Amino acid sequence: MMKDSLAAARLQNTLGNLEEGTARFNENMEALKHNFLFRRYFKKLEKEKKKKEKAEKKL
Repeated sequence: MMKDSLAAARLQNTLGNLEEGTARFNENMEALKHNFLFRRYFKKLEKEKKKKEKAEKKL
């Protein structure tokens, strides 16, 4: 498969697009965390995560 330069180029392009899409998704999620409509939801998730970590440390 790697001897086929066209397939290798397409695979490399696909992986590049995937990385770019992931980076943009992360940017959008970070923006949502600061949006006033979603801020409470993300703060609640963070609070639950800290509570869970604290409970795991006690064990």
